[in-house]
Amino acid sequence: MLRLFTALPIPFDVAETLARRQSGLPGARWRTAEQLHLTLAFYGEVDERRADDLAAELSRIPGGPLDIALKGVGTFGDAFRSHAVWAGVEPSEKLTVLAGRCRAAAERAGIRTEPRTYRPHVTLAYLKTQTRTGVSPLTAPGPLLSGPVLQTARLTLRPTAMEDFPRWAEQMAHPSSRFIGGPQAPEVAWRGFMAMAGAWTLTGVAMFSLIERDTGLWLGRIGPWTPLGWPGTEVGWGLHPDAMGKGYAKEAAVACIDYAFDVLGWTEVIHCIDPDNTPSRNLAIALGSTNLGPATLPPPFQDHPVDRWGQSREAWRARRAA
Repeated sequence: MLRLFTALPIPFDVAETLARRQSGLPGARWRTAEQLHLTLAFYGEVDERRADDLAAELSRIPGGPLDIALKGVGTFGDAFRSHAVWAGVEPSEKLTVLAGRCRAAAERAGIRTEPRTYRPHVTLAYLKTQTRTGVSPLTAPGPLLSGPVLQTARLTLRPTAMEDFPRWAEQMAHPSSRFIGGPQAPEVAWRGFMAMAGAWTLTGVAMFSLIERDTGLWLGRIGPWTPLGWPGTEVGWGLHPDAMGKGYAKEAAVACIDYAFDVLGWTEVIHCIDPDNTPSRNLAIALGSTNLGPATLPPPFQDHPVDRWGQSREAWRARRAA
C-alpha cells in the first residue's frame, strides 16, 4: 500500500520566507525547505494498481501558472491542544479548481476522498503535545505572512521582514542613499526601517521588500508610499548599491504601478525625485512619467529639493496596452 497525496512544490523564495517563521517552538518537528508543499488532495492508503490508475487520471489535468499568496499562520488541533502549525494560502479560483480536479481524478480511479472544504495551507511543523498558549507567539499576526506578495520574472516583492534590516542598514550607510535621507548610522536607519514595517502592519500599504528569487537576497525597497502630508500617491524606490544597474528597479516598478492602479485603486502615481538623481529620473522616463514640477515634502524633509514626476492611471494603462 502507498500513502498518497497530490501537492504543488513551494518555490525557493517562498520556502525561504516560510523558514524564517520556523523557530521559537521547543519540540516542534519543522519541515525542511524540500518538504514544504501546498497539498491539493489527500488520498490515504492506496494499492499499487489504483495508484497507477490515479497517475493516469492526474496526467490529464491541464497545467499552467498559479499565483500563490501566503496569508497568516495557524494551527490544527482542538480547543486546548495543537498538533500542527501551518501557513495559510490565500484562496483563489484557479487553486480551488485544480484541487477539485485532483479529487475528481481520484474518484475516476476508484479512490474515495473525504468530502471536506478545501483549505489551502502549507504545513510548517508537527507537534507532539503543545497547548494553544504555547504556540500563540508563533501564530501572532504579522506582516510577513499576511501582506500581498508580487512576483516578476526575477523578483519577489513582499512586506518588510526583520531579516531585511542588515542590508537595509548597509544601503542607508552608502553614499548613494543621499537622495533618500542618508547616509545614516544604523541607529537612524533602524527607525526608518521600523516605520516601513509599521506602515505595513497598521495600514496594509507600504513599500515592498525587493527579493531576488534565485538567491533570497534583499535588493532594496520599492512600492506604494503615502505618509501624512506627502505630495501625492507615490510609487518610490531605493536599491542596495550592489543591485543597481541590473534592471531590477524597472521590473519591480512596473509590477508596483500595476498593483497601485489595479488593487489599491489609485488614479495617479507620482515619484518624488531629487533633481540631481539622474538614475531615478531616467527610470521615471522609462516608466512613462513626466516631470510635473517642484514639490514640497513634509517635515523634516521640507528643505530637500524634489521634483514631482507622475502619470495618470489612464495614461499608464494605454501605454501597457500598446
